Amino acid sequence: HLRDGSETQRYTAAPVPYLCPDMKKGLASDTEGAFRAIGTEPFWALIIGAAGLRFMTPDDQAGIRWPAISPSSQGDTLHWSGRTERAALDARIWAAPCSDGMSDRVWPYTAVVRVDTLTHHGCAESRGWALVGPAIEGSWQVAGQRAPGVSAMSAEDAKKWAGRKARFSRAAARFGDQECPAPAYEGDRLSAEAFAREYRVSPGQLGLQPPIQAIDVRCAEDWSGPGGRLFVKGPDELLAPWDGVFLELRRE
Repeated sequence: HLRDGSETQRYTAAPVPYLCPDMKKGLASDTEGAFRAIGTEPFWALIIGAAGLRFMTPDDQAGIRWPAISPSSQGDTLHWSGRTERAALDARIWAAPCSDGMSDRVWPYTAVVRVDTLTHHGCAESRGWALVGPAIEGSWQVAGQRAPGVSAMSAEDAKKWAGRKARFSRAAARFGDQECPAPAYEGDRLSAEAFAREYRVSPGQLGLQPPIQAIDVRCAEDWSGPGGRLFVKGPDELLAPWDGVFLELRRE
């Protein structure tokens, strides 16, 4: 059932690697999207951003488009509703772990999208600042470092990061001497298994509880140091992995 109680048909969501090539090309062209919701059986994708909303299927690569719609909110659910000559749209996204059924990835959001009379269930991720911002916005300082596994950085070099400043906002991201104007932020959630496979350490060794909230900071220019990926450990604590070391950031 939808959150509004209406009857629906259930679909399994899938991550981008399982989408057909034409669908992936279409998704890549909508980099301005603040949210991306996707699913399979049949394949579909919805991109939500400042330029509007776009619903795509393999048979309709151009997609159905709606002008930008400001979502309403009810509890933890964001709701978009609109109509054009082609179709009516009702889309709902809320923060709840979502399994795509085809990998061990845990998506951070669940989505229900209704186009005319057909309802699609799937998973979603944040492509913008709106939902990841509260977790990282503001000024931070490196307060320590942890290297529970194999590290390419020496303990002496790791200690040199102590006291370095970082700041994240919608307009810019800064870590130490590096600055990224107009960054793009992407939110994700990782299972304990996915985290351990990528970093060769247990999240418990770092005080992280699954599903683990990860935030990627995308910059048009090369970002050659820590800060490109952040893990939210608590309201005032972040971890920034770099060369096998996890720098501990505390909110100032």
